[in-house]
Amino acid sequence: MAFFDPTRPSYRANPYPALAQLRRDDPVHWSAGLKAWVPTRYAECSEVLHDGRRFTTDPALTEGARAEAIIAHRASAPLGTVPTLGTTSGEAHRELRRIVNPVFAPAAVRKVTPDIVSAVGRLLERLPTGEAFDLMETFANPLPKQVMLGVMGFPETEADHLQRLLSNIEVARSNPRSVPATMAAARSAQAEAAAILEPHLAGGPSGETVLGALARSWENGGGMGIDEVLSVAAHIATVG
Repeated sequence: MAFFDPTRPSYRANPYPALAQLRRDDPVHWSAGLKAWVPTRYAECSEVLHDGRRFTTDPALTEGARAEAIIAHRASAPLGTVPTLGTTSGEAHRELRRIVNPVFAPAAVRKVTPDIVSAVGRLLERLPTGEAFDLMETFANPLPKQVMLGVMGFPETEADHLQRLLSNIEVARSNPRSVPATMAAARSAQAEAAAILEPHLAGGPSGETVLGALARSWENGGGMGIDEVLSVAAHIATVG
């Protein structure tokens, strides 16, 4: 019998057997715990992702206790109610995409290909030899974060620090189970990140980077205040 519970420690440690069973036995699975449908096969996932009329990327727009908990959490979380690329759809999503799309256009990606190759090389050099290792932890998870750090365009002296601050914000606002200490750290991170980024945004665009794209929207009055800038930056820098 197909079963899905992403909170189980065994699932978090290795989700792939459970997902394989769902694809085989119940590719559009109703999760009683989540009170939501869980598609796992490519065809159904593609249909959901391309149909903004029937489906939403924002769980707060669904029904039930989970949606209520998310809404309540966002009301108290730093940047919790500010739109992100991951929780908007329709025109709101397209507007955010228009701001940052040039950074991820094929020509722009070709320019950073050498940096991507270098990041891959550095991670491969660190892999252990002659013993088993976790590919996700040692390679697949760090790679997009390292690549995105370069694409963000943060001031070099502040890049690693800003990445940590934005990660604190994203972790706190995306997890309804965040404890008070996590929320407090995120509020502090929001204030500190704003203080670092505002002078650079006011200084004008800076190259084909995420920060440069956000600065152009800021400069042109495109509706981007500091909260919107931090929200987009936190989402891209952390999620990739």
